[in-house]
Amino acid sequence: MSRTAWGLFACLWFATLTVFRRDPAWELLLAGLVFLLAACAIWSSPPGRFRATPWVATGLAAVAALGGLQLLTGQTLESSATALMAMRWLALAAWCFTAQLALSGVRAKFLELLTLGAGLFALLSLLMWATAGGRVYWLWQTSGHEVLGPWINQNHFAVWCELMLAPAVWVAAGKPRFWWAVVAILAAASASGSRAALALVTLELVLLWALAGRGRWAKSALVLALVIFSVATSVWSGDALWHKLRDSEPLLYRDQIWSSSVALWRRQPWWGHGLGTFSRAYPETATFDAGEFVDHAHNDWLEWGVEGGLFMPLLLLAGYLYACRQSMRSPWLLGLPIAGLHALVDYPMARFPMALWVVLLLALATLDRPRFKLKRRSVSSTTELAVSPHKRYAEPASRPVFFGQNALD
Repeated sequence: MSRTAWGLFACLWFATLTVFRRDPAWELLLAGLVFLLAACAIWSSPPGRFRATPWVATGLAAVAALGGLQLLTGQTLESSATALMAMRWLALAAWCFTAQLALSGVRAKFLELLTLGAGLFALLSLLMWATAGGRVYWLWQTSGHEVLGPWINQNHFAVWCELMLAPAVWVAAGKPRFWWAVVAILAAASASGSRAALALVTLELVLLWALAGRGRWAKSALVLALVIFSVATSVWSGDALWHKLRDSEPLLYRDQIWSSSVALWRRQPWWGHGLGTFSRAYPETATFDAGEFVDHAHNDWLEWGVEGGLFMPLLLLAGYLYACRQSMRSPWLLGLPIAGLHALVDYPMARFPMALWVVLLLALATLDRPRFKLKRRSVSSTTELAVSPHKRYAEPASRPVFFGQNALD
């Protein structure tokens, strides 16, 4: 892999390992690193290297442009918050462009590295959950009694597990030595105690099982993974989940926040109130007082409508539908539509590192399959090779386990 690809890998994990930092200055630092990576990618890439579909990065840049228009026209309740959020969306566009530029031809290798890192991170998160007593890295005390790695919000950690589960299963299906990472991710998801994660991880495993068209061992392994997830959930989070499931008001406060947010959107249905200004605008239509500060709508899609008007959620919905379509062809992308469903009851995309994961997987889905030659023989772009294109001789590719598995690099 190129230096830029390694830089993407390092930047992604640096952002993830410091996700507990929520101050604007830290987000500016992360965005600066992303822009620096984009500049390095452009500088080091030869002419004509970019062959991916550019509309994903263009759509993200369009959201940033919307924030710029809100600033220019004064259609925002807080200029500083809108400027910061517009810069974040522009950084996501640069992140997508950099991934498309640097990872073409090395997508399979990069997914293996992500799976390895995700497995180790899941184990670290479990260790911290069991021993840290609510302290991030055993050092920084948080308001919660349990933290999962650097994630203070356990629901957001569950979304990360949903994102990485499908790529890990995909990699492990071809290289069984990675199944430990799948088990680690499932165990970490079970420790989150999230009701939505319980349903969505189960759904993801069932869909992966349905797409495992060839090889009984893969179906058996996925059934075993589902059993492990069920047992771990009942042992580690069974009591808490049982109380949540028996709650007579499972959407306590959220339904009221949603109704207030819909009323807020109706006041500015086209332009919105300004990117990043939900917490500032919400008190205008709040119908109850929960005794806590409401800074998010607990529904990313609704919050995007409040802040960016109708244009913003529709634009992002197009990307979501694209991810749904691609996930049926490439099952390693199943985490994207699953995370989109989870965003209906939470706000994972409000965290910049989480957005980096989502955009990275979406960028990987848009990469063109490379063309190269082996033994003076032209290889079609739809053929999977089991070895690097830089090797002179290639061994026969292993039999694909999932439908569409030959669509990877």
